[in-house]
Amino acid sequence: ENYRHLIPRGFSRETLRPVIPRDPQGLNEDQLRLREAWMYFHCERVTGFLEQTNLDGMENGLMVMHRGDRRHGIDLPAIRQKLPRFLFRVGEHVFNDKAFDQKEKRVDLVESILTHLDLMGDPDRIFSESTVYPHGALSPENLKRKILLERKCGLKHINLMGVERMNSPLYYQMLRDNYSLFEETEKEFTLDRLDAVE
Repeated sequence: ENYRHLIPRGFSRETLRPVIPRDPQGLNEDQLRLREAWMYFHCERVTGFLEQTNLDGMENGLMVMHRGDRRHGIDLPAIRQKLPRFLFRVGEHVFNDKAFDQKEKRVDLVESILTHLDLMGDPDRIFSESTVYPHGALSPENLKRKILLERKCGLKHINLMGVERMNSPLYYQMLRDNYSLFEETEKEFTLDRLDAVE
């Protein structure tokens, strides 16, 4: 309802669905205007909320979904400008072996992380997620490969989501055995060299 004042004609979910794709090519002028107004409205609301909840003595952050951007109400440059000390978690996916074993999924993961890193700024304020879901679905060996991909993207801070469920000694053994390797792995991937992803 609050959004309607930005667009001088009626719209519905059916009107919006085709104009919020990742690639706006092929949209006419009305559709582009509707798309931009929709993104602007939601980005302003999300950024405003983050500003209001950024209280003294607290360090707030935002978990950005895989390929999250202005279409989802997340204007990373605007958030960074208004909240320069904000923490970000990059969007990621491939939570299981079936997905991770597909090269195109790994390339998609790396592209999303690199895009977010470019928009988020300070690598010291950026974290990964490294989810295994459901428990055991991503093998310890593939979790190791995933963490190495994230390090090669330039991520310094690797979080393990749902670590309380990772009660298998195999995961902890893999982390212990590869800690030095993770620490020594340096940035290697860039958006113009996605062919380097194995």
